[in-house]
Amino acid sequence: MECFAEWSSSYKSYKKNIFMRFSNKSRRSILGFIVILLISVGQLKAQLQSVTKKDYQRAEKFLYRNVGNLVFRMNVNPHWAEDAAVFWYRVHTRKGEEYFMVNAQDRTKKPFFDQNKLAENLSKVLGKKIDPYDLPLKHLDWNRNEHSFQFQDEDVTWKVDLKTLKISKVQSKSHDSSDLLSSTSPNGKWTVERNDYDLFLIDNDTGKRTQLTKDGKKLFFYGARLPWAWEREVGPVSKERKPLPLRISWSKDSEKFYAGKLDLRTAKKMYLLQNAPDDGFRSKVYSYYRALPGDVNVAKIQPFVFDVESKEKTAIDVLPYDQVSNGSWI
Repeated sequence: MECFAEWSSSYKSYKKNIFMRFSNKSRRSILGFIVILLISVGQLKAQLQSVTKKDYQRAEKFLYRNVGNLVFRMNVNPHWAEDAAVFWYRVHTRKGEEYFMVNAQDRTKKPFFDQNKLAENLSKVLGKKIDPYDLPLKHLDWNRNEHSFQFQDEDVTWKVDLKTLKISKVQSKSHDSSDLLSSTSPNGKWTVERNDYDLFLIDNDTGKRTQLTKDGKKLFFYGARLPWAWEREVGPVSKERKPLPLRISWSKDSEKFYAGKLDLRTAKKMYLLQNAPDDGFRSKVYSYYRALPGDVNVAKIQPFVFDVESKEKTAIDVLPYDQVSNGSWI
């Protein structure tokens, strides 16, 4: 028994010594970690204090949107004439945006127009200072035969005479739904309107109105395609959407036009929940037609061509196609 007691006492002493050694080592490790952490935090704080506003501004220069401005004459996007081997293009240079006219057959290039003079005229017409190399011509529509081009500034369309650089107002667009439901032919002789779900043709010289279709329905109507989101309605059936804008495409000679018949009869909607509306605390449900991956029942387009003289409708010999993108036309 004495031997057992001596052995037990020795074992307890051994365990205590091992425990104490382990605890001291742990304490030293924790203390060392804290010291290293404090040193790192101090170094980081010093680094942050040394970073200035100029450092951020210098780094910002290397963002993608800013680096592009440091490279010039990267590409040419030609806008060709329909009946000649000539085109105009816009290019980013050290001055800014410059416009050129190219004759591909003669292999010659010249300025599209006098940018300084046009900027001066635009400043007077638009009532604001226009930079010659930052002209508001993002949507330039060139008419070679008339020696002119049109552009849109906000809601107004302007026409520029390329010979004199005189600027005149073409039309002022409003957002009234009646303006969005009609389209005038290139020669100005005809106007197509959609009334409810069918198409009507108007002779602008005589005012005569002819109904071109009679089979349009609420979810199967002419001259429309789905936008990305169609005037989202609130609730399941509580609010009618505004009519979709008229979407047709005229031939250059104004003798025919294309119009699709949009079929929504089996299409499905996407539903969104607004948890925090501006006018209260109750959530609201929004919906619009949107195809999702795997959907079989989607919006479809049935294409037609209309002859304005004969007033006849001809179905294009293709099956109705799915309209799952706002870029779909034919």
